Amino acid sequence: MENKSIEEIANSQKNFLSTKEVAAVLGISPLTFRRRVEEYAELFPIERVGRIYRIPKEPFIAYVRTGKAHK
Repeated sequence: MENKSIEEIANSQKNFLSTKEVAAVLGISPLTFRRRVEEYAELFPIERVGRIYRIPKEPFIAYVRTGKAHK
C-alpha cells in the first residue's frame, strides 16, 4: 500500500480510514496498531465491525494535527 500524507487523507472523500492507513501515518505496522487498539481508542474513536476496525477520518486527523485526545 502506498503511504499517504495526512493532507492526502484529509482531502480524500472517505469518511473512515483503514488500519493500514492509520498505521502508516502513525509510523507503525498495522499489526502493532491492532495489538494496541485499546490504547489508541483513548486518543481517537475506533469502531469495530466484526473483525474490521474503522477509524473515523475527522477525529483521527484532529488528533494527528493537535496531539490532543478526543473527548
